[in-house]
Amino acid sequence: MQFPQTVDNNKNNERKNENNNTENEAACQGPSNEIQEVESVESTMHNNELDSAGRGLAFRGHNEVIGSSNNGNYLVMLELLTQFDPVLKQLIDTFANKGKGNVNYLSKTICEELIDIMSQKVLTHIISEINKENTGELSHDGKSLITDILDLLERYDIDITNCRGQAYDNASNMSGKYSGLQARLKERSELAFYIPCAGHSLNLVGQCSVSECINSINYFGVLQSLYSFFVASTHRWDLLKGNHATLKRLSDTRWSCRSDASKSLVENFDGIHAALCHIAEDTEEKSDTRHEALCFLNKITKLEFAFMAVLWHHILKRFNAVSKFLQKVELDLHTASSMLLSLIDFVKNLRNDFTRFENESKKLSSFIEKDYSDKNKRKVITKTKLIL
Repeated sequence: MQFPQTVDNNKNNERKNENNNTENEAACQGPSNEIQEVESVESTMHNNELDSAGRGLAFRGHNEVIGSSNNGNYLVMLELLTQFDPVLKQLIDTFANKGKGNVNYLSKTICEELIDIMSQKVLTHIISEINKENTGELSHDGKSLITDILDLLERYDIDITNCRGQAYDNASNMSGKYSGLQARLKERSELAFYIPCAGHSLNLVGQCSVSECINSINYFGVLQSLYSFFVASTHRWDLLKGNHATLKRLSDTRWSCRSDASKSLVENFDGIHAALCHIAEDTEEKSDTRHEALCFLNKITKLEFAFMAVLWHHILKRFNAVSKFLQKVELDLHTASSMLLSLIDFVKNLRNDFTRFENESKKLSSFIEKDYSDKNKRKVITKTKLIL
């Protein structure tokens, strides 16, 4: 039989032991919980960077201050995620805007380090895929393409000899006369006649036509250089937009881009001229920049350049309309042929419109010179027929 005091002492000891056990369990779980919280935050930041990089968004802003409207896409997305992630919210509320010397995983150094780690992971994965055995050919030549097509047809029990036509673009691996996909397919089915893509063929016609004319090469070269000059500097681009003007980039394969580029030049000529004048006369600009702007002014105000701008604007406007029409799904062969013949007639008739284009060129802007730089104005020769 125990005395009451002894019983109370035993109960107190039991309580102490329970408290100690609880504390020990909490101490054991503490580091585990902290690790899980860190992993959760790192996973959130990792996914945020993947989404931003996948969409081509700029990470940084003008500052790295949480709560600022100019802190960039990376930090503003983390601020948004704090509404749904209590662990991340606790991190930002506790450590954000503390300055250097505080670990918070929010600085640009950590951000760039995470990007570098991800890039190394991607590179390692690509190399491992290349080094795997029995991966097959990585190229897309005619031989590998015909193998893939035949395997697909065999899988669905489709006889290749029933093929009655094939249509691709004009890339050499597709349209090659001897080793292209169309040639290899025709070896297995003589009635699989090859029809090149009309839209792609039209692009090639335009590309070849420009390469045969020195004046056209010079015109598009100046147009591309002019775009590069403004887009290389946000200050210059803002100055261009401040004059209610814009420029478009050229493309070697997509001729609709060339149409947009010529259109933007013709419609925004005075604004472009004003922006160049401002740069050329600005004493705070670098001398090389001012000189480059002055050279552009001398080039674009020549009557020859204005003539090419107006001429190609008319050609590419019609060219682009036909090209887009040829890409329609519901297009039939007869309509496509009619559109191409109409375009040919349109280009031929342009030969008789020299005077009209010249007058339009002079009216393009008051800054355009009224005479050709070489003083040798094109002479219109009237053809006469001899009747014998």
